Amino acid sequence: MKTIKKLHKSNALKFTFPDAVHVFNKAEIREAKEDGTTDIYVQHKVYADQEALDEGASQVDFAGQVVTVSTKELESFLNLIESKIK
Repeated sequence: MKTIKKLHKSNALKFTFPDAVHVFNKAEIREAKEDGTTDIYVQHKVYADQEALDEGASQVDFAGQVVTVSTKELESFLNLIESKIK
């Protein structure tokens, strides 16, 4: 499982986790835009630190961001994935 270690400031908890670990949770592909790009909303589960994750603790928060990609490249990628699913 790929993790990203980075500072996390929780708005909900009003607390900063300096050693937070982010783990991918889900992605939502939005509608293609007229400029030839598509936004993908990416959500991570946030754990207090690596030790908490290793010990099976619940996440402390969620974090999200929007990644903008070329619609043509996204379509090519999705077609590749579909061709590999059996």
